[in-house]
Parts: sequence; C-alpha cells; structure tokens
Amino acid sequence: MAEAYSLGVAAQMPQAAQTVDRFHVVQLLNRAIDHVRCAERRESAEKRRQLAGTKYVWLKRRESLTKLQLAKREELDPVKTHLRTARACQMGEALQDVYSCPDRESAAAAPERLCSWMMYSAVAEMKSVARTLRKEREGILN
Repeated sequence: MAEAYSLGVAAQMPQAAQTVDRFHVVQLLNRAIDHVRCAERRESAEKRRQLAGTKYVWLKRRESLTKLQLAKREELDPVKTHLRTARACQMGEALQDVYSCPDRESAAAAPERLCSWMMYSAVAEMKSVARTLRKEREGILN
C-alpha cells in the first residue's frame, strides 16, 4: 500500500501483478477501529464506562474471544447501543468475509459493497479506510 513501492515495482516489473497482503489490510482496519474507540471514549462519561477495557473485544476475531469478551461484545451490539465502535467492528467483520470468498470472481463485488457501506456510515475513520480499499482494490483481489 506504499505509493513509492507500487510505483517502483510498476516501473521495474510492468508485467507483475501487485498484491496487497491480508495482514496490512486488517492492520489498517484495526487501527481505524481502535481510533474510533478511543475517540468515542472521550465523548462522555457514559461511553467511557461502556467502552472501558474493551480494546481487544473489538480487535480480536469473534472466534478468538473469550466467553467474557463475547458477552461484552453482545452487550455492546450496535442495535442496542448505537456505538460507532460497534459499527466499525461490524465493517471489519464484513472485510473478513471478503477474504473467505473461494475465488477472485466471487470476491469481486464484495469490496465495493463494503466500501459503499463505509462511505455512507457516520464513522469518519472508516471512510478513510474505504478510500484506501478502493484505491488498492485490484491488489486486494489479487
């Protein structure tokens, strides 16, 4: 996702298909989710209480959560609490669905749907992630 690297590869190896690895895409997304959580905690005492000690509740995959963490995530469901952090986490889970597609053809439409959702959400940090995902769409699909 580094611009200089992409330009250098394109200049030196024009036939190469560049890829964006899953680790860096998930890292970008997790940083955005954590930024949303930190900003939301500062908004009010109620949100600070709700989000206290939940960093890894949002950053870990659902399958990796302990029973206590899973219960906390269910308690903070976006339908019940309207937390921006919970919505950002849902977007992160939707990105994981893109990577679970069996082939490129079935995954081709998924990133655009996800980016559209992110762009029309009220979560500014996710809009930034969506712009990056749109720019790197071909590399992600590769």
